[in-house]
Amino acid sequence: MEAVLRERKIARVAPRAGAPARVSEGTEVVMTLARARLATFLLFVASLVASLLVGEVGYRVWLAAKLRVLAQPIGDDPRPSFGVYNVPPWRFDRDAGFAYVPLLSYWTAYVAEGRFNGCTQPFVMTNADGNIGKTFGQYAEADIKVLVFADSFGTMHYDGDTWPNLLQRKLEDATGKRVNVLNLSRDSYGLLQMMDLAAREVPKWRPDYVIFAYITNDLARPRYWRIMKEVRGYWRFIQAMEPDESIEPGPDTTTNEVGLINPKITRDWCARMTALRAAGNADATRDDPVVRELVQQYNTIRRENARQIVDPADVDLWTLGRSYLYNRIVHGNTFHETGVAPRRVGYMSIDLMSFRDDARFVAAAERVRATGAKLLLIHFPVRPEVESNTQYIWRFAGWTKPGQGPALARSLEEVLGTETISLLSYMPLPIKDFSRYTASQDDWHPNAAGIEIYADAVLKVLRERGIATGAAPKPRRRRSRLVRARQRARLRGRAAAPPRQDDGHRRCSLTTTW
Repeated sequence: MEAVLRERKIARVAPRAGAPARVSEGTEVVMTLARARLATFLLFVASLVASLLVGEVGYRVWLAAKLRVLAQPIGDDPRPSFGVYNVPPWRFDRDAGFAYVPLLSYWTAYVAEGRFNGCTQPFVMTNADGNIGKTFGQYAEADIKVLVFADSFGTMHYDGDTWPNLLQRKLEDATGKRVNVLNLSRDSYGLLQMMDLAAREVPKWRPDYVIFAYITNDLARPRYWRIMKEVRGYWRFIQAMEPDESIEPGPDTTTNEVGLINPKITRDWCARMTALRAAGNADATRDDPVVRELVQQYNTIRRENARQIVDPADVDLWTLGRSYLYNRIVHGNTFHETGVAPRRVGYMSIDLMSFRDDARFVAAAERVRATGAKLLLIHFPVRPEVESNTQYIWRFAGWTKPGQGPALARSLEEVLGTETISLLSYMPLPIKDFSRYTASQDDWHPNAAGIEIYADAVLKVLRERGIATGAAPKPRRRRSRLVRARQRARLRGRAAAPPRQDDGHRRCSLTTTW
């Protein structure tokens, strides 16, 4: 039987006399499979291209509608949620953008869905020097003097403790010497303003060491100024891109308001509203005159606030030369390398690719370096950077342009003449979940445990450089006995100074951190 089958198979594949040669049945099967696979591949490619085209078209339709909506005037919100302070924690500072009010204490109220939702008891936010955190010892009498310039990571405080004053105590324990760490951190500061402030403060305080502690975002943060003024019946907290106290808020300016200020948030008012809420009459608080005024104030500021919007006329939705959907997915920015950008108002990133191109920054750095203080440039990692053990994650660095972050980091080291120290190398890695050290899952600022872990890491940095091992600081020019006595008296006077008196206007604002 097998022999018969073999003969029949041979007969099938053998060509007849005079007939053209045919391919074998096995070859036909292979060619058929190849054609089927090619057809499947082409169908897949066609489906993928069609899906991408449909996705791009759909995204552009959504984008056009979104841009039109954003360009429309903002209407009133009848039941908004917000917080309001009764006194401002800041004052205008032409050189450095803003300064904290010394020995600041304020009331805070919260409105949720248009009704009173509680008050917080006042507490002292700043010390007698107008900085955040408790102070220990006298600066003039310290053996080792340190100045810290940082952003809101340096202003996060718990029972008066910040990572800089924790560092002071740890340094004293490690060296057995008197140490004073002056915390000159300012919330939302970038490196441009850290250096502006350092140019003024370092020559005045003549420290042994200066620490610039920055997060990735700080590289591209702009200079800006906080201005407190009364406009059209309300005290306004204005963030302006120019040092102009006469600037007016409005949608066509470069101002941006992020806080509410109202002096009617008083102890008595908070007590009355809290009693109503506790009695189950929370809805009745909507009709309270102060609550109604706060809602009106919120909507007024909301209407007049300049917005970071894209002009729909600037967006070419018919172009075939780019994919807005691809830009959004891959670069996280719909308008990546298109030349389209939101209107520059309020708090926007800088355009610089090098700190050398900012003459003010270069001059400030030269002034700081001329003091002879030892400079330490330390990069503080935020939660995703810690968890991935990556020094810089640029997609979390605001609106930085491609290549801008690395270029700014390099130029920073060149201008200051020192390399950046990655704090990751001094932290107890791996830490797969850093949220136990942050204010919340979404807020990456350090909590009480977080400021401790950062302080410990900075201490290790200093130990490695011989600063926290009992080594003597660099030689300093000895001042006369009379000058030292005057400085000690001045510093003691600051520590004992009474709280700053109210100026009669009782202004307020919301604290902001980035």
